[in-house]
Amino acid sequence: MQEFCSIKTAEYFRKHIIKPMIQNNMIRRTIPEKPNSGKQKYIRV
Repeated sequence: MQEFCSIKTAEYFRKHIIKPMIQNNMIRRTIPEKPNSGKQKYIRV
């Protein structure tokens, strides 16, 4: 998603895109207990 949106920094992407989407129940983590896992994926709710 980050590449598709042409956002270069991962920190900006997590803070301004991913976190609000999780808080608004638009997406959820596949591994909620390990949010920084390299195997982390997101599912549309």
